[in-house]
Amino acid sequence: MRFIRFKKNGTASFGALVDQKIFSFPEYAGQKYAFQNFVQAARDKHLPIGELASKFLASGACEVLRSSDLLGADPFQSSALLPPLIPEQVWAAAFTYPPKFGWNMYAEERSAKRPILFFKGTGSHCVGPNDRIGVRKDSSHTIPEPELALILDEQGRTLGYTIANDVTALDFTNKSPLYISYSKTYRNSVALGPVIATPDEIPDPNNLKMKITITRDGSQVAGGEASTSELIKSFEDLICHTVEHNALSLGTVLCTGGGVWLPFDFTLKPADVVEIEVENIGILRNVAEEV
Repeated sequence: MRFIRFKKNGTASFGALVDQKIFSFPEYAGQKYAFQNFVQAARDKHLPIGELASKFLASGACEVLRSSDLLGADPFQSSALLPPLIPEQVWAAAFTYPPKFGWNMYAEERSAKRPILFFKGTGSHCVGPNDRIGVRKDSSHTIPEPELALILDEQGRTLGYTIANDVTALDFTNKSPLYISYSKTYRNSVALGPVIATPDEIPDPNNLKMKITITRDGSQVAGGEASTSELIKSFEDLICHTVEHNALSLGTVLCTGGGVWLPFDFTLKPADVVEIEVENIGILRNVAEEV
């Protein structure tokens, strides 16, 4: 199942995207934490979330919309899309992929048993598809980072997957690792979307292709590809170290690290268009702006 949040008649709505149709769950309209509330409803009924969604679809109680009618010919460019959830916590990992281009800083940390994890932010730092990602006014070297994000429950069990753009002001951590909060946590520094795909939709999360394209003034200026098969840290290990000493909230987002290496001299500029594609999930598109 693929869960989606979207605007309809000015109201935030929640439902499922199935075969180019959106099944809107009317009782969740207007709810800020619609995904989390839906998961809790499934728990109360002792059902997996996908099974509860299937029951909604079969009940006839859903409003059925053609995605093209609501989202247009290219749904991934629609302003009607919202972040698939509003998380209370966003965690992220770093140095989870092997280095490229001969760059081998933090080799010891990359090979250590304990993965590098940090608190990325809250829902207030997040934007959705086609929304604006932030480039700090005081940064001269900002990059987007395409990542597979895990959606977790309080015990660290994986509820689903989405795409994350972990926007990073690199020049701060290049000066000192102690500036990581300036580098990683600021307004519009993480984008999520376009959907949450449940585990049954992602048969092998350890072998997902991802691609990023950055366009400026209509021309591609940077890009790259990677695969989660290149990860040197397992999802299980990242989850274990995240949950071990933290009280996670339902719908916690865990970004699993960036595997695409952009040219060292590339920096994101306002009005740049960033598209991240992960197979079986979709395309997350955002436009950069100064914050």
